[in-house]
Amino acid sequence: MMAAFRVIAALILFAHPLILVLGGAVAIMGAEVDPEVKAKINIREMWVPVAILVGFHAIGAWQILRGRGRGFAWVTSLMVAMVWGGRLRLVGSLPLAFLVAELAAPWLRRRLGRDSAGAEDQTAHGAAESKRNILETGTGIAVIVALSSAWHALPAWMHPAKPASGDDGGVLATMAGLWLGVLVHELGHALAGAAVGFRMSRLAVFPFEYLRSSKRSYFRLNFAVLGGFYMGIPTHVRHLRRRHMALTAAGPAFGFLFAFLSWALLWRANGAADGFAYGVLAASIWFGLVNNLLNLLPIQMSGLRLDGRVLWGGMFRHREEEAALAVLACCSSLYSPLRPRDWPEDWVEFLRETSDALTIPLLIEWAEDRLNIDPGDLRAMSDLARCSVELDRIASLIPDKSAKNSFLMHRAWVRCRYGGESRVAPELLVEAGNDPETDLYEILRLEAALCAAAGDRDGALERVTEAERSLAGQPRRCGFDDAALNGLRSYRAQLAAE
Repeated sequence: MMAAFRVIAALILFAHPLILVLGGAVAIMGAEVDPEVKAKINIREMWVPVAILVGFHAIGAWQILRGRGRGFAWVTSLMVAMVWGGRLRLVGSLPLAFLVAELAAPWLRRRLGRDSAGAEDQTAHGAAESKRNILETGTGIAVIVALSSAWHALPAWMHPAKPASGDDGGVLATMAGLWLGVLVHELGHALAGAAVGFRMSRLAVFPFEYLRSSKRSYFRLNFAVLGGFYMGIPTHVRHLRRRHMALTAAGPAFGFLFAFLSWALLWRANGAADGFAYGVLAASIWFGLVNNLLNLLPIQMSGLRLDGRVLWGGMFRHREEEAALAVLACCSSLYSPLRPRDWPEDWVEFLRETSDALTIPLLIEWAEDRLNIDPGDLRAMSDLARCSVELDRIASLIPDKSAKNSFLMHRAWVRCRYGGESRVAPELLVEAGNDPETDLYEILRLEAALCAAAGDRDGALERVTEAERSLAGQPRRCGFDDAALNGLRSYRAQLAAE
C-alpha cells in the first residue's frame, strides 16, 4: 500500500507545475485575461520562474520515489497543498500526507502490534523517534511561517529603500540571494572547522557537492540536498566537544553577519542599487535572518539535526550528542595514529547501539583490531557476525554504486576471512579495481581470503604479502592503516603456520 501511495504522491508533485503552466497558457491565449494585462505579459521573462518551478517539483518527486533526502519533497508538497483549492485540495494534500505517514510508520506499526517480538526494542525506538520527528518537523515549519510573517510586518523604516524603477530583479535574483545565503552559512562551518582541527570531507550547496577523501577530491552534482551540508572529520580528539560546538556555531554566525552586511549595503545605496543587485541583497537579508534563526532551534527537521540541536546537546551533554561525538572521535583514526583497539569502551558501546552506514564499518575496524591481539575475543567475533548481516541491509539501501560496492567489499572480506566463505561475485572485484576510492590492499586481501578458502595456501600467502607491501609503502599512515597492516601480518603468520 505504501508503495502505491509513494507513486501517487510523486506523480501529483510532478504534474502540479505542468497543470499550472498549461492552465496559465490557456488563460492567456483565451479571453479570460484583460487585454491590457495580456499586453504587459512578457513570455520571454516567464521561462525562468517556470523552469525553477518545474525543476523543484521534479526533484521533490524524484526524492519521494528514490528515497534520498526529503527537503525538496517537503517544500513542494506544502506548496501543492496550499495552492489547490476546493475539492482538489484533498488530492493536492496527498504528497504531504505521504511524507507524514512515512514519518509515522514506525510509530503506527508499534501501536498496531505488527512487529515481531524480536524486533520489539528496535521498533519502540523507531516509534519514539518517528513521533519526535513529526512534532519537531511541524514545529520547524510553523517557525518558518512565523518568522516570514514577522519579517514582512516590520516597520517600513527597517526595510531598505527599493529601486526607483520598481524593478526587484525577479525570481532569478531572489534565488541567487538564497543560494549565496546557504553558501556563506556552509563556508562558516568549513572555515571554523579548518581553524579548530577538522578536515573537510564533504561540502554541499545545492546542486553542487565537493567531496574529499585521503585519495582524491572532486565535485559532482547532487540534487538530493536541499540547501547545504557540511561534514568534517577531526584530526585529533583533544577538547573535541568545544571544537565541535565552535564549528557548529560558526554557520549561523556567518549567516547573520552576511545578512547584516547585505542590509547595510542596501541601506547605504538608498534606492540606487539596480534591480538584480537589490533582489540578491534583499533575499540575502530575509533568508539570512529566517534560516539562521530557524537553524538555532534545538530540533531536527525531517531527520536532519539543526545546528541548535547540536549546540543544545553539547552544552547539556545529551546522550544523542555524546553518541555523535563518540562517532566523530572514532573517525579521527582516519587522520591520526589512534588505533581502533585503543578506543574507550564507551565509544564502542555507542557504535553498538546504532546500525547505520557510518557506525557499522567503524565497529568492524574495532573488532578486527581487537582480534589481532586476542583471536579468542568472543565479543569482537559477535560484533563481526552482526555487522556482516547489517552490511547486507545497508548496501541494499544505498543507491550510489561506488558506496554500495564499498560495503559489499567489507562484507565479502569479513565473511571470507572469518567465516570461510569461498564465493564472491566476480564483478565485485572488477568494479573495486576500477573504483579510485578502493585501496589495492583491500582487493589483494580479499583475493587472499578466497584463495585460502579454496585451499590455495601459496596463492593466499603471495597475495597477503603483496597487500602488506602495498599498505606499508604508503607515504602517510593513520590508525586505521596501522590496524589493517597489523591484521595482514597476523593473517600471514596464521597462513604460514597452517
